[in-house]
Amino acid sequence: MERLTAYDSFDGIPSATRDGLACAYQRVFAKPPWKERWERTQVLTKLRRDLASGNAFLSVLAGDATDPVAGFCWGASVSPARARDRVRAARPMRSHAALAEIVLRLRARVLFVDEIAVLPRFRGGLTPLLQLVLPVAEIAAAEGLPVVCWSNERARIVPILLEYFGFDDLGRVDELRFFQIGAENAPPWLRKIQEALGLPQGEAGRE
Repeated sequence: MERLTAYDSFDGIPSATRDGLACAYQRVFAKPPWKERWERTQVLTKLRRDLASGNAFLSVLAGDATDPVAGFCWGASVSPARARDRVRAARPMRSHAALAEIVLRLRARVLFVDEIAVLPRFRGGLTPLLQLVLPVAEIAAAEGLPVVCWSNERARIVPILLEYFGFDDLGRVDELRFFQIGAENAPPWLRKIQEALGLPQGEAGRE
């Protein structure tokens, strides 16, 4: 687990890590099914905005000399309305009514995962993804929050969320799908991740 570093604010991220994260973000989301073009400044502006809400988290998985950042995961504890606004700010969509319907199904506060990705060359097995979601599961279990995330419906992570992690499918908005694991299921989800990583089992959150 020494390859994973956690941050809770943009200002606390070293400059070299910011650059590596922006590069990883650009490369991951340039590929199918996303096919998006992000400038470095756009990535860092988004990251700063997403981490500025308070109760935010960022996990960075170290890579190697070629790719210093192998993967990343960030988000925050927010209201459903704020989760909706974060999605709209990140990716334009046509079906605003469908998004509003999903938001209405959420409870007063959720642990929203804005972004999670691993560079293709570091995707051998589930371990990198498990390391990235471990802090999410710890926070959810400690604070009694449901976890909400989203992805392109054709992304590799979708069957992992549904079949391995046990997320519920909240619905589809354009090509995006939204997922949730309830607050009551966060502790067993945490234990499953800990067991898969060979870690002592518990429900510890952030200190």
